[in-house]
Amino acid sequence: MGYKGCIYRGGSSPLVSQSTGSRCMAIRTRALSSGGDDRILWLHAHEKGHITSMLESGLGNRCSLVVDEADIDNGRLQDWQRLGTLGDIIVMREGGALEEWSSDGIGNVIGEYWEVCGPEDVKMVEDLAKGEAFEHDHHVVMDAKDWKVIPVENVIAAFQKRDDMKLLIAVSDVEEAELMLSIMENGSDGLVFLPPPGDGGGSMVRNVAAFVEKRMNGLEDTRKYQIGRVMKVKQVGLGDRACIDLAENLSPGQGLFLSSFARGFFLVHSECEETSYINSRPFRVNAGPVHSYIDLGDKTGYVAEIKSGDEVTVFDQDGNSKRSVVGRVKLEKRPLVMIEAEGIDSGISYSIMLQNAETVKLVGPEDASTSGWKTLSVSEISEGDQVYLFEYLESGARHTGILINETINEY
Repeated sequence: MGYKGCIYRGGSSPLVSQSTGSRCMAIRTRALSSGGDDRILWLHAHEKGHITSMLESGLGNRCSLVVDEADIDNGRLQDWQRLGTLGDIIVMREGGALEEWSSDGIGNVIGEYWEVCGPEDVKMVEDLAKGEAFEHDHHVVMDAKDWKVIPVENVIAAFQKRDDMKLLIAVSDVEEAELMLSIMENGSDGLVFLPPPGDGGGSMVRNVAAFVEKRMNGLEDTRKYQIGRVMKVKQVGLGDRACIDLAENLSPGQGLFLSSFARGFFLVHSECEETSYINSRPFRVNAGPVHSYIDLGDKTGYVAEIKSGDEVTVFDQDGNSKRSVVGRVKLEKRPLVMIEAEGIDSGISYSIMLQNAETVKLVGPEDASTSGWKTLSVSEISEGDQVYLFEYLESGARHTGILINETINEY
């Protein structure tokens, strides 16, 4: 990318030194705005393949494009524009200034690009947040060659105090993007994706498009639950029961989808509610015996296969979901109860086994006339009670957790 050193390209920032910030005008930066997210997304392209992948994946409608000043001088930008509609375009000057672009030429300054390599550079970026106010949003892009040695939490904390400044972090893959959006819970104000040259760049752009699509839909899956009526409750003896302990506390209404059958799942609540006999453990879901299926969002898995460091999908009472890291799994011999429920609309029967304990609860509707919800302890649940189900009503079977076109019967 032709950097001139490890800090602001060109030396001290000419933008921050201005007392009024009047040169910094607003740009209609594209953001994740349809779901639960509102981050600014830019993609810094360097070759035709990046642009082609951006347009083919639909990313051009959701991402602003960053180009180098040289791409205008040598006519590359004009060639790229012939490929399709690119939306907002931002030009990075040789010195690091970021300027909006229009058909009339480069326009107003809207930010600056910093590369950081060590503690001194990080401090200079942090000091930007201590400067005088800008009249319009001022975008600061921070690009580190090794995030492992950069205390990005300090920089994010510094910029959280500024409504007029937006901190964007340059990332080279989707994994870095997820991390930068979650640091200190809220993460950075936005991301700048840096695709590599060649075929790898096109693949990265397509991965970014899938990542954006997920977050546009509310971080993860959003589901509409069905209601099931409990038809049978039966004590079935001892089994190897697994507790899935997450690396975070869950809120009331949240839990995991589990079942004995892959065609339909029960929402098993976390142990976040207080009981008469034991303290709450909001990080824990008592997931039933080892044969149980767990719904991981894009596929199913066996509870027996879940281990420390894996990611699972947590769902709440309204159908929203998020990813969560498993801290550990505990296997113990415990008495089990089998609960069978039938989808009220589908008429299909489903089954789940769970530990017979007061703290183990399913989630269901409060009653038929309201949109409220409640938990039902498996030690008290009875025929006729209603629970939430997620039914996979499409035909087919599952191979290694993935839906395939094959006939299978589970009973």
